[in-house]
Amino acid sequence: MSEVQYSIREAVREFGEENEGFHRLVDFFASGRVNAAAQAVGTAQAALDH
Repeated sequence: MSEVQYSIREAVREFGEENEGFHRLVDFFASGRVNAAAQAVGTAQAALDH
C-alpha cells in the first residue's frame, strides 16, 4: 500500500495538483495554436516575397 501512495505522490509532483490537469492541457494547446499561426504567417509572407 505504501508503494501505491508513494507513486501517487510522485505523480502529483510531476503533473501538478489535483484538478489542475485540464487547465494545463488547455494552456498547452493554446500556445501550440499561436506557434502554428505564427509559422503560417511567416510561410505566407515568404511565399509572397518570393
